[in-house]
Amino acid sequence: MYRLHKWTGILAVIFAAAHWLIEMGDDLVKAIFGRSGRLHEADFSGFIEMIRDAAEDTGQSH
Repeated sequence: MYRLHKWTGILAVIFAAAHWLIEMGDDLVKAIFGRSGRLHEADFSGFIEMIRDAAEDTGQSH
């Protein structure tokens, strides 16, 4: 039981430190690379307009 408790505590400290480093490193990565490293947001406006036009045509025909 002692070994389980000891290793659980060690892993908790490791994961907490890793989490903290990831959270602190996020600002550093943004400062170094800026927004150029981010993926572009998807633009579905053309698809939505196409569906809207089809829906209006379908609704007006009945």
